[in-house]
Parts: sequence; structure tokens; C-alpha cells
Amino acid sequence: MVYSLPGFGDDEQAFASGNHRIVLPRTVDAVMAGGSVRELIVVVVNGRNAAGGSFYVNSPVTGNWEDFVVRDVVTHADRLYRTLAHPAWRGIAGHSIGGFGALQLAMSHPETFGAVYAPSPGMFAPGGLEESHFFRDPLANDNLLAMVEELRGLDAEKAAATFKASLARLTGDERFTLAYGMTFPPEVQAGPLYIDFPYEGSGAGLRTRAASWARWEAGFGDLAAKVAANHQALSEMRGIGVAFGWAEEYAWIPAGCLYFSDLLSDNRIQHRLVSFDGGAANHLAERVHGAMLSFFSETLDFGH
Repeated sequence: MVYSLPGFGDDEQAFASGNHRIVLPRTVDAVMAGGSVRELIVVVVNGRNAAGGSFYVNSPVTGNWEDFVVRDVVTHADRLYRTLAHPAWRGIAGHSIGGFGALQLAMSHPETFGAVYAPSPGMFAPGGLEESHFFRDPLANDNLLAMVEELRGLDAEKAAATFKASLARLTGDERFTLAYGMTFPPEVQAGPLYIDFPYEGSGAGLRTRAASWARWEAGFGDLAAKVAANHQALSEMRGIGVAFGWAEEYAWIPAGCLYFSDLLSDNRIQHRLVSFDGGAANHLAERVHGAMLSFFSETLDFGH
């Protein structure tokens, strides 16, 4: 049994409907028909919300998406399908922010998942936030702060309508930044958008707020602390796979993957690191699903 988490902006229909030039049922059937992998059930989990992505973690602002995956989806699938309800027979995977989510859920829930595969996952090496796309456009900060001012003082119904209209004016990177900020360093007391911005002021007077910046860095970062805190769970995994492209759109992704691999090696945690020419969108059918199915066919315990 494999749970697959889509990337930012995608939902459970993204691959099934032919987005990214992939029709998932057809791809999975073709790989299995070739006889190179064992029979697997693949469940694609929706992680998309109004901002574009939940990152599959619990947030007081965007909701308890971690609980949704681990408690609701897994429990429902075990009741509905012919599964083997044990972590040795259950894997989790994801692409992009889905890869980040898969790694986080595998580390946090070894009682649920026994193996993890993450192509192009969102992870920061030290200093990764500064290298990221979140605030590389100075206008992005002003646009997001303008949304805060626009929503302030509105009643719930008016705020919801205004928020939806404001989203349409944001670029893809701005929406990603918004979703990230609502998820990892949320500030419930701040009011809509409930974000603890790492900047204050604007233009030439823009200043970094150190404590807030650290909270933003910790979302995709603090990998050394996360590996240390979850050392036993990682050590007992049946398989850990990470893949990235040297031509990823965001250069901080390869840097984060290499750093994470080094941390695992330093802690004597077995894993598989795969690199390839190209970026996150190249050869998705082969990489995300063909390689994913092969990985789990090798690492999961099929009970016979």
C-alpha cells in the first residue's frame, strides 16, 4: 500500500486527469503489467487548500492535515481496500511539497509508515530560506502585507470573499509564500492572514525580524534537529529514498537534499539518494511513479 502526496497546487485529481502529462491509473497499470514490480495499491491524498497547499502538517490556521492523512485517510483505506495494515507493508511518497510531507510523516509516524520515497522534496540546508524564492521579489512582501491591510477589520464573510479575490492577483511564488507562512509560522493573534512576517517596513526601510525569520527557516529547515529527534524512526525504516534534479527550478532543493543525505550518512542511517539531469517536471511518469513503484516493491514486506 502506497500513499502518494501531490505537490503544491495539485490535488488528488492532478495525475489521474492527465495533468503533468501523466494519467496515474494508466501509468501504474503499465508498470505493474510489465512484471518488474509487485502488486500495489496507490492512494493519492489531497493536500490542496484555498492557498494552494497544506504541506501536510497540522496548523492552527490551515487545519490538521497531518491528522487527516495519518488518521482519516489511512484508516479509511484499510477499511475499504485489501490492505495489510502494518507499517512494514505501508509506504508514503510525494513530489515537491508532497515529498517534504512524506518525509515528515514517515519520521513522525513510524507506527504507520515503514518506507518513504521523496522526489524533489522541499528541504532547506542551513541558510536555505535566504536562498529560496519566498522573498526574492521585493514586491512580494509588499503585496502580501497589502493583503493583510485589506482584510483587517472585515467580518468573516467579507474577509473570505476578499481573500479569494486577492489570491487571483498573486504570482505563483507569492501564493507559495503565503501558504507556507500560514502553515509553519502562523500567528493566530495577528488576524488575517495570520502570518508572522519575517520583515517589517517596506522599500528602503525594509528590516528583517530575526525571531520570525528563524521560524520561517525551521519549516523546511532545522534538518539536523529533526534527524536527531527522529533518529530511531529513521534508522528502523525499511527504506528511505530521496531524488532530485541538478536543474531544479529552485536551487535550494538540490542543496537541501544533499544536506539531508549527509546528515543521514553521518548518523549511519541507510538511505538511497538519486540525482538526475533535469528538474522537478522532467519525466514525471518515469521518476515519480515508475521509480516510486520499483522502490516500494523492493523495500516493503508483502507478507509472502
